[in-house]
Amino acid sequence: MKNKANDIEFLVNKLRESSDKEIINLLQTIGVTILNKYVVKIDDVLIEPLLVEAYYFDEDTFRDCNTYGACDLDCRKKQSNRFNQLFVHPPRYSKGIDIVLSMNDNYCLSFLIKNSLIHQKHGNKEPVKCSQENLCRELTTSYMINLSALENYKNVLIDKKEFNLSSTNSAGLFAKRKGTTKGSHFDDRLACVLLDKINDFPYTLEKEFGKTRLLREYMNNNSDANKTKMEALCKGLISKREIDSLLQ
Repeated sequence: MKNKANDIEFLVNKLRESSDKEIINLLQTIGVTILNKYVVKIDDVLIEPLLVEAYYFDEDTFRDCNTYGACDLDCRKKQSNRFNQLFVHPPRYSKGIDIVLSMNDNYCLSFLIKNSLIHQKHGNKEPVKCSQENLCRELTTSYMINLSALENYKNVLIDKKEFNLSSTNSAGLFAKRKGTTKGSHFDDRLACVLLDKINDFPYTLEKEFGKTRLLREYMNNNSDANKTKMEALCKGLISKREIDSLLQ
């Protein structure tokens, strides 16, 4: 089975032709596309990303110094020119797995899988909820997968529909990436979760970007949002009176 993720490839190609603000919007769109449509397939294990963080470093257009490959040559090789493959963080950094989307050696681009569900392709086992670190631990201890071997897999992004998992068409909610502190892009909104799944998981978001803030910001920027839907998503978090005031 092969899937080239052509829709994502199209968006990546636009990055290097875009201005700073357009780049941020494109990175957010790529994140939403991954979350709505794709899983990562490793043999009989499917990883469904729930929260991703974008890391993009281009000397000419977008110098995000929080990208490991910005100053680490070994990581630069792993985050460059390896479209639709995986980058496993080396031991000197925090444990994590990125989806690499760079298509040449001139820039680094990858999306860190911050939160996820692990599905088994066969069997009725309940999906396992994972943080960034727990994903690595589960793959090695429960599924006996050698993390270093993950970087040899190609075309890892597969359409959810191939495995009878429901694809969605949800809007995205965007937060600052957790723990980023370097350079001019440290506080860009490059962490992405789906609006429709905001209550489905205890997301590992930056401290000041809780569910209530993200939902309130979404309604403030989308006054035509469906009021019934937003009341359900905001239940116990935001009063109906405030929702009414935001959705005029």
